[in-house]
This record gives sequence, structure tokens and C-alpha cells, in this order.
Amino acid sequence: MNYFDIFGIKKCFSIDRQNLESKYLELQKKHHPDNFIDFAEKIKNADLSSHANIAYTTLIDEAKRIEYLLKLENIDLEKTKNTLDVEKLEEILFDMELVDDLNPKIEDKVFLDILNKREELQNKIVKHISSYFDFKVGDIESVIRFFAEYKYNIKIIERVRIKFKK
Repeated sequence: MNYFDIFGIKKCFSIDRQNLESKYLELQKKHHPDNFIDFAEKIKNADLSSHANIAYTTLIDEAKRIEYLLKLENIDLEKTKNTLDVEKLEEILFDMELVDDLNPKIEDKVFLDILNKREELQNKIVKHISSYFDFKVGDIESVIRFFAEYKYNIKIIERVRIKFKK
């Protein structure tokens, strides 16, 4: 049984987060070990509750959900690490260095430009990944490349937000 099955939701990228949370809370209420007197039932339901916790934290987090969907496609995540071309890596490194070198008090417009550019790119990446997992549009190799870019892009966005405090 995969994580989507635990909550009775369709295996896809675009999930209804509120529905997932609602189903998670229902499961936790139903299987909480304190609801049972028998020791064997306590253990069984503690395991179910623990498994539901892991499933929920995986599916609610976008990056973890992508990784999990790739695993379900039998993709070795180690092979996703070096999939970007040199030009894309240079662009990523340039933005990372730029963020590290900028003074947020003086150059806030540059920070906002980087943040806007990266958020726009992130939306395009997510749309591409979503198209594959939700509608089987595209190919898994491009999803793997987009996921590698997604991870770098998230790091840049986080760096900008931390340094710019936005």
C-alpha cells in the first residue's frame, strides 16, 4: 500500500492539501494507540499511526512528494543528482553567489528581481512536474532534470528570503 492509498487519494502530484490533512486527522483519531486497551491492538495501531505520520509528512511537502512519486516510478534518486547541463548549473551558481554577495539594505531591488525570477521559474517547473504525474504528459527523464533544478531553485529562494528577511 502506497502513501496515497493510506489516505484514499489519487496518486498524483496535485493534491488537495486540506483533504489530505482532514483524512490524516481522521486516521490519527481512529488509530491513536490510546484508544485501545489490548496491548496487541495498541502496538498495531501505533504502527498504523506512525506509518500515517510518515505518509502525511511526505505527501504534504512538495519536494518530498516529488521524490516519493519518483520512487514509485522506480527512479533511483541518486541518478537525479547530476542531470543538469553546464549552462543551467552556471546560471544557478551565478544567482547563488549574487545572493551571497549582495547587501540586502542597499540592493533590495536586486534581491526582489532574483526572488521573482526564481519563483516564476519554480512555478514553471512545478507545472511541468505536475503535468507528468497528473496527466502523464512528457517523459520521466525531463521530470528528473526538472526535479534537480527544482531543488537548486528552492535553495536560492530560501537564501534570498533568509538574507532579505521576506
